[in-house]
Amino acid sequence: MSSVSPLPDTLPDRRHTVQVAPTAASDLQSLDSDVRERLVEMLCDVAEVAALAPGAVDFSGRGAPSTLRAGQSIVFYSLGALHAVTVHHVVQADVFR
Repeated sequence: MSSVSPLPDTLPDRRHTVQVAPTAASDLQSLDSDVRERLVEMLCDVAEVAALAPGAVDFSGRGAPSTLRAGQSIVFYSLGALHAVTVHHVVQADVFR
């Protein structure tokens, strides 16, 4: 797997770790700021739920990444053992039509 880097200066509360794979970094930064902010909030929510109730939902991905959608953008992510979210890809929803 490629190295990942923390999502700089965009985490609303700094309690969660959201990392971005190099393949997703420029696509995430190129999103409209309101869409990007909403996606980051949703990713932090995922990390928080996983940290508070790790057995409640299986976030392990088991071979396929999970997805979030905001507007026309879809984020493919996984959740690590320490509840760190890693964004692997960002695509526009119209790619799947």
